[in-house]
Amino acid sequence: MVAENFSAALDDASEGRRDVATKKLDEIVKSSDEGYKASAMLAKAAIAGDKGDAKTAAALYGQIAADTSLAQPWRDLALVRQTATEFDSLKPETVITRLKPLAIKGNPW
Repeated sequence: MVAENFSAALDDASEGRRDVATKKLDEIVKSSDEGYKASAMLAKAAIAGDKGDAKTAAALYGQIAADTSLAQPWRDLALVRQTATEFDSLKPETVITRLKPLAIKGNPW
């Protein structure tokens, strides 16, 4: 059921029904399935960015990156997306500080 709801939310988003998609994603965020929960959170942030609301998108990505209930790969992805979203307004030192832990040998980032 969660998979079907997630697919429907993505369909809504791709067809321009972002508010409908966001409401569906809000329900999926409550899911006990970590993969769908994290994917829904990331999708909500992406929708905000697509709407031109970079501030909200960055804040949502930041919440995901700080959510210790999620596995580290989800959090790392959110950190990368947050940094990309805010990139033009960040000092170079901030970008380096944020991403340096990801730039180590053996890390996929």
